[in-house]
Amino acid sequence: MTATKEARRRGILLLAMVVLALLGVADGWWLTMVHVDYELGKASELVQVCGKLSARGCAVTSGRFGTMMGIPVSVLGLGGAAATALAAGMAWRRRALDHDPWRGTAFALAAFSVLSSVLMGTLSALEGSFCPFCVAWYVINLGLGLCAWFSLGYAQDTSLARILKDAMGPVGLAVLATFMLSFSAGYWGYGQRRAAVRAEMERDLDALVTALLEAEKPVEISLEGLPTKGPEDAPLTVVEVADFQCPHCRKLWEGISAYTKGPTPVRVAFVHYPLDDSCNPGMQGVHPMACKAAEAAECARQQDRFFEYGDLLFAHQPAFERDELVGYAKELGLDEAAFTTCLDSELPQTELKRSIARAILMEVDATPTFFVNGYKFRGARPPDWIEVVFDRLARDATGAGAKE
Repeated sequence: MTATKEARRRGILLLAMVVLALLGVADGWWLTMVHVDYELGKASELVQVCGKLSARGCAVTSGRFGTMMGIPVSVLGLGGAAATALAAGMAWRRRALDHDPWRGTAFALAAFSVLSSVLMGTLSALEGSFCPFCVAWYVINLGLGLCAWFSLGYAQDTSLARILKDAMGPVGLAVLATFMLSFSAGYWGYGQRRAAVRAEMERDLDALVTALLEAEKPVEISLEGLPTKGPEDAPLTVVEVADFQCPHCRKLWEGISAYTKGPTPVRVAFVHYPLDDSCNPGMQGVHPMACKAAEAAECARQQDRFFEYGDLLFAHQPAFERDELVGYAKELGLDEAAFTTCLDSELPQTELKRSIARAILMEVDATPTFFVNGYKFRGARPPDWIEVVFDRLARDATGAGAKE
């Protein structure tokens, strides 16, 4: 192949890299906006688009692998894509050179992008959820890797030592500066959008709570006999009706627990409502281990450790075999003999029946259901929703809605 044809072929591949990298920047920004909406629980058009393309939408973007040290992974990817676009663009201008540090750096960045995609794809598989726009990003990165590889040519030195040497010079500094500038812009945009969405949700939720307070009357709920924590004179009383095997109940439990660590005093009570027909007739065994978990929690309650034990149950759900339930008691330092004796007695079953009957009288038919100062809510809520609504109800508290 003549030098002219080689330069033309290389130029086409490098231009393709520029286009793909810019698509990566756009996809990274899209994912960042989606991340904000999922993080704050906003049912936006972006979320709806994700829902139409995938059964689980893009929820994985705000999952445990969606951030790194509090920074959305998409913002980091956006910065990397911008740096790759710069390197590929500069390499295109110098496409006639047999060896070019810009081309070698573009190849290194593309290779890193491919490896990152493999890692993130593996983590998504562990989550059991694939975001369609994440998959698009993986495809973009694969395209970058292929174009970078075929654009190298035979004369380009691709040894690790040479790539590192090229990347450590002015080329590397320019690429790093581009990454930092685009990353900073992306993170600033993330913060701005998050603040705007948060303010919008606060306005909407404040209006929702106002309408609720005007239209509904709180119900009185006696906390007598229920496991409780928090000061008795707290301005906010939360009664959670839940099932320890229910994933959405876990989210609510964690959200309420996080809120109780804040400045507002909260009185929290718990009512069992296992979706398990072995103790709750008519539930058709939705969560077949839930009754045993609830009984174990009642036995932990006998040693004044109900909520700590509940933390372990939700953290390990649905691992609720008997030896596992006993193991959690040992982990908390409970009296193992007393705990197992309780499990084998009728006491936890009796307490569970009382709790289920109470839930039915409260007109609960699904989990999670919770009452805040007597006002009824259904379903899990994101932490920011809980913070906004709980703050408003705490401010408007009059003492009605719950009593000892």
